[in-house]
Parts: sequence; C-alpha cells; structure tokens
Amino acid sequence: DSQNLYIGTISFDSEPDKIIVSQSRRDADLSDTDSIEVLLDTFNDGQNAFVFGTNPFGIEYDGQVTGEAQAGRFNTNWDADWVVRAQMTERGWEAEFAIPLKTLRYEPGDDRTWGVNVMRNIRRKNEQVFLSPVPRGYNLHRVSVAAKLSGLSLPARRELKLVPYAVGSVNDDRALRTNPV
Repeated sequence: DSQNLYIGTISFDSEPDKIIVSQSRRDADLSDTDSIEVLLDTFNDGQNAFVFGTNPFGIEYDGQVTGEAQAGRFNTNWDADWVVRAQMTERGWEAEFAIPLKTLRYEPGDDRTWGVNVMRNIRRKNEQVFLSPVPRGYNLHRVSVAAKLSGLSLPARRELKLVPYAVGSVNDDRALRTNPV
C-alpha cells in the first residue's frame, strides 16, 4: 500500500525470558521497559521530527519533536492514527509499525530524503543502542544526528476530514414569562 509507511524490527536477545516489560498503556514512558523508538525527520531539516515507539506488549507511543527538543519541546499530546503489533519470540521480540502517510507532514515528490534514527532500549542492561550515534548527554530527540534515508517517492497527501456538528441553544429566561393572576 503506497499510502502507508511500514517499519519492521527484530530485537534479538539471547535471554528473551529476561526482557523487561513494565508498561501497557498508550504513550507510557518507555525508559523503564525494553522498547524501540523510531524518529522520522520528514522535512530533513535537522530540527523537527515525529517519534513512534513501542515495547514487547505493543503499546503505541508517539510524539513530535520541535526545535530539536531543546527546552523540553517534545509534544507527547500529539496522538497519531497508526498501528503497531509486537510479540515476544524465542529470539527476542519483534514489532511491526503501520503509519499512514496522511498522519505525517512531508514534501511530496520523487527523490526525497528523510532523517531517520532508531533507538532500542535494553532495560535490564541499562543500554540504549542507536541506528545513528547520538552524543553522550543527548537522546533520540537530537534530530540533527539522524541518518539519511534517500530516494523516497512520496505521494501527495490526501486528507479530507468531515466533522459533523450541531449548534443549538436553550433560553430559560424566567423574566420573560408571564404569570396569570
């Protein structure tokens, strides 16, 4: 489907019975659980990005980074429309993300480049592993160090939302009533 971005991960673990999973609710903090987070800098500007994450229970974690998250500019209140499935396996745990392109803002066209980084949290080892190295003292939200994914052909965004609504009012002004004598 050309209208979705699919990401698959395999988190190999030689001791899968020791994987730590402590969260099961949407947008729960992923720092205390084994997890995967994917950063997508869809304008390749090194400043702004979308983050999607999960743990072996398959929770949905998402947010937006603006200004490379300086001064705490990471918006976890942004709730995107996407799906993730995860499961424990004999080789560790695996996850599959399906992110509709209409969820993201990007420049359509051919030969586009996005910044991409991935962080794996291995909780029992207090270890974080990145696709593209992040300097000590920083985290995944350091958008400017993301790897580059180039050669993307991106369709025009099609987003039409119809939201039905109704407006009404009730006037209960008792002063307008007349009382019979």
